[in-house]
Amino acid sequence: MSDDRRHRIRAFAKKLDARRNARQFAHPTRTMTGMRPVVVKVRRGQAFAQMDSIR
Repeated sequence: MSDDRRHRIRAFAKKLDARRNARQFAHPTRTMTGMRPVVVKVRRGQAFAQMDSIR
């Protein structure tokens, strides 16, 4: 793997981790497992219930 590719992957991973950390900070009771159903619904364009967002 080239150094450029490693650098791009590392930069993307840092951005992804920062986003994940921000979401977990904003919703401290939400686990990664609990976030997954909401992410799936958002990606599908489906509405989700308030209960989905606070589990």
